Amino acid sequence: MCKRMHNSQENPLEDIMKRALNRITMPKPGLEEFLKRAKAMHFDAVEVRNDLGDGRILDGLDPSLVRRLCAHLDLGIITINALQRFNDRAGTIPARITELRTLVDLASRAGIEAVVLCPVNDRDEARSCEQRMEDTVRALDAYAPIFTDAGVKGYIEPLGFSFCSLRYKRDAATAIEASVDSTPFALLHDTFHHYLAQEEEFFPELTALVHISGVTVEKPRSAITDDDRILVTASDIMGNKKQLEALSAAGWRGWRSYECFSSDVAHLESEDLATQIAQSWQALEG
Repeated sequence: MCKRMHNSQENPLEDIMKRALNRITMPKPGLEEFLKRAKAMHFDAVEVRNDLGDGRILDGLDPSLVRRLCAHLDLGIITINALQRFNDRAGTIPARITELRTLVDLASRAGIEAVVLCPVNDRDEARSCEQRMEDTVRALDAYAPIFTDAGVKGYIEPLGFSFCSLRYKRDAATAIEASVDSTPFALLHDTFHHYLAQEEEFFPELTALVHISGVTVEKPRSAITDDDRILVTASDIMGNKKQLEALSAAGWRGWRSYECFSSDVAHLESEDLATQIAQSWQALEG
């Protein structure tokens, strides 16, 4: 993480470290082209995913080739998004472990820092709060050796939907603390989910990555969906800038990554996307 402290007279967001781009924001190009375009747009790192196209995270490219390409571009890959349902009921954990081993092995070979862990997000979730916490801690205990052995991290991303099994960062932090080995784990703060959950707490000491996106539609929180997530503008209703300033004031220094699910953003041509991204950074940092 960046250690340079800012002068109180400077913009407090200037030293929050570098900028990253989640592939969901620009899903049309193949991976190699995506990496080159991200670098041309002045991003320092990217995130890749296992939920695009045919699910091939690296588009069939050899991990060593991807590692070399990133080195040539001076571009990092922060995460693979994601191991889904990571905190499901105990009986499902063996299947999750098998999937996690595959993701972690790929991350290790390609030089990717972490795998994102997303919780069960079902409307028919019937477990009690106590059972959900027990299952979450049990899952972390099972996953920790896999991460540690590979030298890869696990970034836990609470989802702010009202029915999510792990809605609040406070609960994720509690689960990390309760796990046998908390070393491989960190929090992923998503400004969208922070807003949906109406959270007020920040966990700068545990936060490794922040996902940013903007919402401008006037809807009740319960009606906002991923497709409403665009680039941050001056009309943003979620307080992205205030969230980042609060983290910065508390000493956080880490990656900010644009994760915009809107189909309107996904369909932008490269030049238009680059222009809107530059304007969006100005809205966040200006």
